[in-house]
Parts: sequence; C-alpha cells; structure tokens
Amino acid sequence: VVVRSFPDELEDLTAGTHNIVVTGSFGKSSTATMAAWVLHHAGADPSWFLGVVPNGFPQARLGGSDWFVLEGDEYPTSNWDDRSKFARYRPTSAILTSLVHDHKNFFKTEESYVERFRELVGMLPPSGVLAACGTGYRVPEVAALSRARVVTYGGEGPWDVSYRAFRRIPGGSAFELWRRGERLGKVELSNMLGVHNAENAAGVAAMLLEHGAVSFEALASALACFPGMKRRCELKTPPECSVAVYEDLSSSREKAMAFLAALRGQFPDRRIHAFFQPHTFSFRSRASADWYAGMFADASRVVLFSPPSLRGLGADEMGTQEILELIRAGFSGPVAAVGDAESAVAELAPVEPGDVVAVMTSGNMGNAIPALVSAVVARFG
Repeated sequence: VVVRSFPDELEDLTAGTHNIVVTGSFGKSSTATMAAWVLHHAGADPSWFLGVVPNGFPQARLGGSDWFVLEGDEYPTSNWDDRSKFARYRPTSAILTSLVHDHKNFFKTEESYVERFRELVGMLPPSGVLAACGTGYRVPEVAALSRARVVTYGGEGPWDVSYRAFRRIPGGSAFELWRRGERLGKVELSNMLGVHNAENAAGVAAMLLEHGAVSFEALASALACFPGMKRRCELKTPPECSVAVYEDLSSSREKAMAFLAALRGQFPDRRIHAFFQPHTFSFRSRASADWYAGMFADASRVVLFSPPSLRGLGADEMGTQEILELIRAGFSGPVAAVGDAESAVAELAPVEPGDVVAVMTSGNMGNAIPALVSAVVARFG
C-alpha cells in the first residue's frame, strides 16, 4: 500500500502552473482566500487550495488557467518527511506576511523557523514575484535573498503598494489603495474587520496587480463582495441579537491581538468578553510565556478555558493554573477559569445588551462554542 501525504498530491497538481504560495506566521489563510476570490470573481478561472473554509465558495478548486493560489504552511509535510509543506508546491511567486517564531514544538529556535522561509524564497524563479510585507517581522531580510521581483506592501509608508485613510464601515472596512505613488481608488472590504485585513488585501493587490492578473477595478469589485471565512473573526449571532458573538482561530499571540484589536476598533465603547482556550502547543510552551503580557489589552474581561489534556504535561508545557497566573499578571480586568461547556455558559452571566463575546481557540473548546452561541441568542436575541 502506497501512503501519500496531501503535499505529495499538491506537488503533482502544481506541475506546469503559476503557483502563488501565500505564507508567513499569520495572515496567510485570509490573504490566500482573498487572492483566490479576487481571481475567481474576475473570471480568471484559477485553481486554489486553502487551509480555511471560506463562506460561499469551496476550499479547493481545479481551474482551467495557469493561476494556482496555495496557502503555504511551514509545518513538516508528514511524520516521515520533515520538509515544509510549502516547499512541495513548486512556488513561482509568493506573498510573505511575517516571520514571528511559531510552531515551537517543531522549530525549537527562531533561526530554524526563519530558515524554512529563506529556503522558500530561494526557490522563486526570476520570472516570479515576491510580495513582501514591509513591516513584517524579519520579512525584509529574507526578501533580500529573492531572485524574483520584490514588491513591498503595507500601510502608509515607503511601500510599492499601500493602504491609506483606513476607516471602519458596518461589517467591514474601507481604505484607499496606492501603488507607486499613485492613488488607484477606494476599496471596501466586506465581512473582514480590522486594520490587519486591510494589510492582507494590500498584499493581494501587490501580487495580482504586479502580474497584471486583474485590473484595480476588478480587484475592488471582488473585495467589496468578499464573503469571508469560517473561524476568522466570524460573526456567529444574527444581526438582531443585542450581543454579538465572534469566533476566531487566534492560534498565536499576534492573531489573538489582531482579532481583539479589530473588535475594539469596530466597537470602541462596548465591553468585550474574551473566552480563550490556549489550544496550540505554542500557547502552552514555556518558551511562549511572554506572549501573555498585554495580549488581552483590548478585552474587558477574560475567561480562560482549560487547554486540551490529550496527555500528561511535558517538561516545557504549561497547565491551566500557570497560564491563568500569566494572564492575570498581564491584564488588569477580571479573569476567570473554566473547564467545561456548562461552566463556560455560566460565565456569560455578566454579559449585558450591547456587549461583545469573543471566542478564541483553534480547537473546539470542549464543544462549548455552540452552547455559548445558543445561550447568547436565547437571552439576547
């Protein structure tokens, strides 16, 4: 019996196509999904493979054109092949968001983590494009190794493509898009809250406009009706509910902070109740103990849900009590700890009309998420 990993299959499927690998320590799912949607909406007939479930269109597709958008994961291919998944995708072009040390169970040092991205950038041919976030941690130094054409992107600054005049609109955001000193026009991004998603959209623009794959008008039209994704700042309650529940993967410090900052920006005067489960190993690793300092600055209250206990704690792994103490040390508001769905629902007692509930986990929070949403809807909506 021949056993193959999905990167093995993707390596076969990406032969002969122009493969845009979207990668980095955060933002890759949202950015890859936007890129696939823009090409699809513009009629470019792309292929794509995403690590997230989009709303209203499939997670993977084989199209008829040369364009293939892939979310590029740096984690090993399989138990028997420790090459990063993205190294198997025959990258022609890439979007690189940031290189903050993650997956610490495998990449023990920051250098071992960053080295995988150096290898990826080194694979890009001169005919490709590297869209590099100008403010992304360690991105400029890695981008400097590229033989491909480098296009920088970010907020207001000396970038090739930038978003400016950011503002919030109901259910999304709006900004101006600039390219090499020229104002291209206004962009409205539906179903995506937060400045970080404007940055992700700028990365998509940097890549697709540089290749001439779409016009600005087609890009703006697609982003205006972008349907969003599951578990990425996803609104779980109906519009008429007086308490909004949002769910987010929040699998690292940066992702968690971006999620809470997006909610705080959208709802500046509301109380935000953060229900957080440290599901990933990195959140439980003692090497990440400093992640908790200030992580909940945009929350009003934190409820810690115990991490999954699939095995005994390793020597470098923190348990609930240790994480609870770290949160309390770095957060001035109320903090509670729970370990099951019933206890989590009980922690909704202080919630009042107009408040926001932020559910933060890359797991299922002991199946508490549907119970939390149902309890909020039953009481407020």
